[in-house]
Amino acid sequence: MHTIFELNKKEWPELLLQINDPPKRLYCIGAPPPVQALYLTVIGSRTPTDYGRDCVHRLVTGLAGYPVIIVSGLAIGIDGLAHEAALEVGLKTISIPGSGLDWNTLYPYRHRALADRIISAGGCLLSEFKHEQTGTRWSFPQRNRLMAAISKATLIIEGKLKSGSLITTDQAFGYNRSVMAVPGSIDNPLSAGPNMLLHTPSALAVSSPKEILEELGFEVDESAPTISPERLAALDPLSQRIIQALEIGSMNKDSLCRELGLPMHELNPLISFLEIDGLVRTNGNVVRRVR
Repeated sequence: MHTIFELNKKEWPELLLQINDPPKRLYCIGAPPPVQALYLTVIGSRTPTDYGRDCVHRLVTGLAGYPVIIVSGLAIGIDGLAHEAALEVGLKTISIPGSGLDWNTLYPYRHRALADRIISAGGCLLSEFKHEQTGTRWSFPQRNRLMAAISKATLIIEGKLKSGSLITTDQAFGYNRSVMAVPGSIDNPLSAGPNMLLHTPSALAVSSPKEILEELGFEVDESAPTISPERLAALDPLSQRIIQALEIGSMNKDSLCRELGLPMHELNPLISFLEIDGLVRTNGNVVRRVR
């Protein structure tokens, strides 16, 4: 069973102290969040399309290797997928659920295993609610302001016009935070929220990890050449499969082993040779393809 403790205000992420309606208390399970860090909130529909699922995986895993902490709300849908994608590539992630942190009332119940993984990976769960508070209609909008406040920017991936995600983006605008949105089909009701935001001068359309990183203030190095078809064809078949697997974004070595059906002791030398050749880069357990 996890221990719930109250954070001293000196331990709060600094942006939470800059809003006009901060929480009176902040409870935590896991490692206390860094006071000074670059947080990115990722939100969206609880019933994402395949397009939304692909976008959240591609955009979040593409941030691997950068000091970005992914914040979301633990909910079913985009929230949970954002946490999962961060964990996959070794990014720290923090959840702010719409309930208290007591394990019997944590919302949603089915994501308690995911919450365990977040904590085990060095992240945490945060809440301003009393421990036994269940998720209610009023608790989620109240929680959303913390998700907007804690981060330098909020990224929305799918959401209807009257969705909780738009409450969060409105609050982010009010706190003078950046808002990014993934554009979508005009025929998809779940793209109506992001597309509406993109009609405002304040929201930024993003379609790649590079655009997100630049909005967060990073200088993205793209000086390395793209792998030519000829260079790819000259690789051995297993190395080609590694490069092709990394098309979807950065991956950790465990995921690559499962994807390729290789044991780790066979994968590691291949990764080392590809890194020497300048075709991939590694950061700890995470591998990403050089562009």
